[in-house]
Amino acid sequence: MRRATRLTAVWPPVAAQPAPFRPSSSPSQFPLPISWSVTPLDSWTTVLFTTHYMEEAEQLCDRVAVMDHGRIIALDTPEALINRHFQETAIEFVPLGEPPHERLTALPGVTQMILEDGHPTLYSTDVPRTMAGLFELVTEGRLAFKDMTVRRATLEDVFLKLTGRRIRA
Repeated sequence: MRRATRLTAVWPPVAAQPAPFRPSSSPSQFPLPISWSVTPLDSWTTVLFTTHYMEEAEQLCDRVAVMDHGRIIALDTPEALINRHFQETAIEFVPLGEPPHERLTALPGVTQMILEDGHPTLYSTDVPRTMAGLFELVTEGRLAFKDMTVRRATLEDVFLKLTGRRIRA
């Protein structure tokens, strides 16, 4: 008697890794377990990793799919996604009082300003000139702020630009 054998194969193999639970909104306070940062033994294995932490995706993933309301809206390497959407440097600060929106967007080098929860993020192609303009506004008494950060754009910035909102994990 002959038996029919049915074989279903997935190539390359796929392993799913759900998002980790972290009791904080800051992923840096709870580093990834060491096993997650190790390359799979079989280099042909695809790991499907889901996370709400863009910093985590940027560090761990070779390719990232940005999803919004269940639809993939962007797919590429983290670096390619960032470079496609941003050639600028991000300048973030916490204003003390209402910031002068029109003056901020008119600063030298500023290509875009995103305001979220009252905190502006300026995207600049010329950080020294933008900073000089910011400090001129401070000297004129038109702006006061604290906690300034200058950084390169990240996947979080890409998600915010594509969807208009930050991820709330």
